[in-house]
Amino acid sequence: MKEFFSILLIFYSLLSQNALSDNEASVKKIFEGLDFPAHISKNKFISPSSIFVLEHKSGQIVEIQNYDSKPQINQNVILNIKSLLTENENWEQGFNGFTFSPKFKDDNYLFVSYNNKKNQIIISRFKYDDKIKIAPLSSEVKLLIIDRLPSVSSDKPEHNCGTIDFNPKDNYLYVCIGDTRVPESSQNINVLNGKIIRIDPLNPNKKEGKNYSIVKENPFIELEGKPEILFLGLRNPWKFSFDSETGDIYIPDLGSEYI
Repeated sequence: MKEFFSILLIFYSLLSQNALSDNEASVKKIFEGLDFPAHISKNKFISPSSIFVLEHKSGQIVEIQNYDSKPQINQNVILNIKSLLTENENWEQGFNGFTFSPKFKDDNYLFVSYNNKKNQIIISRFKYDDKIKIAPLSSEVKLLIIDRLPSVSSDKPEHNCGTIDFNPKDNYLYVCIGDTRVPESSQNINVLNGKIIRIDPLNPNKKEGKNYSIVKENPFIELEGKPEILFLGLRNPWKFSFDSETGDIYIPDLGSEYI
């Protein structure tokens, strides 16, 4: 049976640029009937009165119009990648995260993370079409394909991660990659698993045939590790976020049952 969840919208997380006291913050239920909502975002260029919600297992981004007054779902979802997703029933796998380009007004790009039918972690770009009001599957451009590492301790297809977001200060794309249940991978600078990576997809490196470029300040380039790596030693940091004023990153991680 499909489980349905409610969105609890914390107003200061979307509407305020300033910190609020406990007395000023409020929580309000604005909509229900969504299938595993895992992320919400806004995009004033598509609609200033809407929020966009990722449905993790059904593989789509739905628009809730007039969210702060008379909310209703726009039946025309802006992106549906269900046909690209793994058919594995494990709840951690699916459409893991999305973010809009900081230059969306000019490029109409949105960036996503998902698990494909080979259980690989895919980082892709889609282009929103203003005329048909969706980002068609045909617009997909893959940035990274990350294989799951073989695990001797678990056959569960877990620890894929979720958040994909642009830092508001440097405009680089940050993506979390879980250790895919291989703990030792998080300390290995020659794989992307168990890391947060930082890339520049707005300036592709066409000479090397890549749909992104490397951020030269990334710390493991001189050590001949994967140049995309920014932070290592992580297990499944699936929901990090940025301070909108400083660009500081806040990273939650999951503890191990073996500790």
